Amino acid sequence: ALAETDNDIQAAEDYLRKKGIAGAAKKAGRTAAEGLVVEYIHPGSRMGVLLELNCETDFVARGEVEGDPK
Repeated sequence: ALAETDNDIQAAEDYLRKKGIAGAAKKAGRTAAEGLVVEYIHPGSRMGVLLELNCETDFVARGEVEGDPK
């Protein structure tokens, strides 16, 4: 980013911000139809969490989840 903006830090920040927004807009139309659902019940059954995690491919959905309570 600094090379693109002739070492202007403020312009480099703006450049990266615009590039990130453009990248996010490009990915916004993708469908995240694969994924997994994980539940966690805290000992004593006073609190629980149900988490749905979506991704684009089944390959990612089948991968290991770090910190998985199971």
